[in-house]
Amino acid sequence: MRKILCLPILLGGCLWAQTPADPMKVPPETVIGIVDGVKVTAAELQHVVTSSAPALQETLKKNPMELLRYYGFIQRLAGLAEAAKLDQQSPQRERLRLIRMQILAEGQLTEGYSQLEVLPDEQRKYYDDNRSRFASAKVKVIYLPFMDNAPKPADPKGKKIMTEAEARAKAEKLVRELRAGADFVALVKQHSEHAESVAKDGDFGTIRGADKYPEEIKNGVLGAKAGAIVGPLRLTNGYYIFRVDESDTQTYEQVKSDLYTELKDQRWRAWMDKVRSSVEIKLP
Repeated sequence: MRKILCLPILLGGCLWAQTPADPMKVPPETVIGIVDGVKVTAAELQHVVTSSAPALQETLKKNPMELLRYYGFIQRLAGLAEAAKLDQQSPQRERLRLIRMQILAEGQLTEGYSQLEVLPDEQRKYYDDNRSRFASAKVKVIYLPFMDNAPKPADPKGKKIMTEAEARAKAEKLVRELRAGADFVALVKQHSEHAESVAKDGDFGTIRGADKYPEEIKNGVLGAKAGAIVGPLRLTNGYYIFRVDESDTQTYEQVKSDLYTELKDQRWRAWMDKVRSSVEIKLP
């Protein structure tokens, strides 16, 4: 934005006073102003803003002229400190060394990450070797809990907790009935002890390969065809019977971008662990 001050009587022409551009919205190499005779670019001022306290950042972003003044102020103070050789005295000397190490370390991490490669063949092999990770199944469930040596219910008419043997026998009987054509939802209402799914006609939701369900469940339902009865599956808290309502597997094309990032991150972490473990530590 330019402001034109026309003073033809005094100066015989026009003086142009230009408001500094916003350094956050222009290319990094753009010269924003001149401070003590030295050109200052947007990149330099952007670093000043991002390294400042959040409250100060807002002020500096809104007022480019104030940002230039602030930059000049800290530059002048730094020059005075160097003239006084404060950079060679404690604690400034140690702080400068640490800050320099941190900046270089961050730069090396960024550079190391950018140089890591993941080839298309590697992505494809990972997908083929871990296809179950990309499978999903929408299921209904019947849950039969068990507890050996369970205490008797306080109410004699209360529901008795089954032993493992009783729960297994009942689960196997229900599976036979289901595979013979029994109505799954009806059996859910009669027998399942999973209150949340019972209220939804047995709907358990969608199980995905990447979810943190027990492997027994994922291995059972993932890859099974729609309509399949899976179970009974024994877990430590009871037996589960699933009906697979929908079955799907994401294609390689759908996940290859995520695979690239995942494999690259894995290699980056391995590289960092290798560097970290190479550091020799000794106590005096």
